Amino acid sequence: MYKLILKSAVTGIIFLGLYIFLRLVLVLPEEYSILIVTLTFIFFHIKLEPFVVATLDKFTSEKNKKILHSLDHFDNRLNDISHYHELLSEFYHLFNGILPNKSWLFYVFEGSTFRVIKYDTSKVEEEIPEEIIYPIEKNGRMIQNLIDLNKQKSMSPIFNVDLFLKNHLESLITIVGKNQIVALLFSEQKNMDFIKKSALSKRFEKSLFRAGQILENTALYLDVIQLNLEIKKIFEVSQKLLTSMQTEEILEFLLDALSDVIPYDAGVIFLFDPETKKLYKKASKGYEEGTDLTLKMGEGACGWVVETKQISLIKNVEFADHYYPIRPQTQSQVSIPLEIQDELMGVLSLESNEIGHFTSHSIELLKLFANQAVIALFNAKQYEISLTKKHLEHELVNAAKVQKVLLPQRAPVYKNLQISFSHISSKHVSGDLFDLAAIDDKTLGLVIGDVSGKGAGAAIMMSLVLAGFRAYKKTRLAVCEIVARLNNLLEESVSDGKYASLFYALLSTQKNELTFTNAGHNPPYLFRKKGDIEELSGGGIILGFLANQVYKHKKIPFRKGDLLLSYTDGITEAMNIDGEEFGEERLKQIVKQNRELSTLDLINKILAEVDNFTQSDHISDDRTIVIIKYV
Repeated sequence: MYKLILKSAVTGIIFLGLYIFLRLVLVLPEEYSILIVTLTFIFFHIKLEPFVVATLDKFTSEKNKKILHSLDHFDNRLNDISHYHELLSEFYHLFNGILPNKSWLFYVFEGSTFRVIKYDTSKVEEEIPEEIIYPIEKNGRMIQNLIDLNKQKSMSPIFNVDLFLKNHLESLITIVGKNQIVALLFSEQKNMDFIKKSALSKRFEKSLFRAGQILENTALYLDVIQLNLEIKKIFEVSQKLLTSMQTEEILEFLLDALSDVIPYDAGVIFLFDPETKKLYKKASKGYEEGTDLTLKMGEGACGWVVETKQISLIKNVEFADHYYPIRPQTQSQVSIPLEIQDELMGVLSLESNEIGHFTSHSIELLKLFANQAVIALFNAKQYEISLTKKHLEHELVNAAKVQKVLLPQRAPVYKNLQISFSHISSKHVSGDLFDLAAIDDKTLGLVIGDVSGKGAGAAIMMSLVLAGFRAYKKTRLAVCEIVARLNNLLEESVSDGKYASLFYALLSTQKNELTFTNAGHNPPYLFRKKGDIEELSGGGIILGFLANQVYKHKKIPFRKGDLLLSYTDGITEAMNIDGEEFGEERLKQIVKQNRELSTLDLINKILAEVDNFTQSDHISDDRTIVIIKYV
């Protein structure tokens, strides 16, 4: 196309110039001038056109040689690359070699969104989003995914196509790895003509597909390293909670640990006083000495968080409605409420000198650290109350409240699954734990367990196991591998004699399959539609007892009409006045006889039968039940 345009332009200039010369310089009549121009045009096509075409072909050939040279260099470097950031650097050199400066933009998949990589030669405008959402499912070959955004207005609900078109980024190439789309390249449409040449197209496709696989593998390795660091830091903070009574010391330690996994330039943990309606600094890092860190309710992002009890993510403070400037260097800020039940304890806030520094992954990780901050603030409050009453109780953590914060508040919704649960805390709380994780719209993750001991230590250990699981749940690690990693992290982080039983399962309605590992927990029961009952046992020893244990998982069918019952020993070991336990057989019979009930009604039936059996209002151990029916 560009050859035709260039040739036409050259031809037009030549003949216009000739006509002007004949008319104005030689002053020939118009008819003679037109005749001479016509004859010259015929001669040009016969004798000179091959020369012009050859010149244009030479120009095109030089451009193609430059592209091929860039691809050769890129392919050679791929042989030596083993680190994520090295590969991002090579993408930079490749795009600079084949695309003009400021004419392209590169996004890489991180966590749950695509994040822009800010190269000095890419087109990064203020209005271009730092993150975009794009479907990651792999869809055919890469070149088939060369997308003309002018024809893709339907993408607007996913990301704002008009912003890219406004900046002349009309073409989109999706770069795929082994399992999914891993990167997006936006470019000006005129720069993508070389892809239409079959030889260059195949070569470009081959290079990017290979790079996509390496990018996916190195990113996964980086994610695992980062996850290990994140969980290690969460455990370190939890250990500090168990060994220190100084709230400021614990919170400052938390801010230090947080900086290792979420880099930031300034951070503060506020305590909220409901009487004065103000936020008072409890711990801070990165602010100039003497900075007044007291805020009113509604003042700035932190005051807004107090009013709304919502998370505030400000990507650019210049355009924020509720930002209060404390540091002139700050460009972005994230603030998260510290709540226990419906009571707001305070706010955790981080600031960065970079625009768009904090991401959705930052928020998810911040939530885990916020749980630790909540416990520390709650301890401080309970301690002050105890001193006022001249009575310092042995247990400073109200474990029931802590559990209520950490455990699921509602079940995820699936089209073909009916899910219900119940958790009843005893007076002296042990450490029942469970979680229901929506891995995707066809896969549900279920974890249930019990940690040893009672009171504060058990409640905090329970929070460690849940934090570890929530950090690992959306990785592509196998079920048994996640359990093995939780075992090692627990063994490294808790004292001798502390352990946890755990059952972890993935339920897939797409594959009609249940994959599970049981690490010493009460075996759940799978009630088949035809009446058979399967006990889900086996996988490995309890967590935290010995390091580097090998765990195994099993895969079994999970079909419509099947019902999965999981529970903790507070159900089966509940005793009557004669010292007799409720037992597994009674539990199985109740489910078998009442399985046509809804999952919620079935749970209520079980709890009523346990109460009727014990004939006591006293609950000596936590009682947890999770029932999932495939409908």
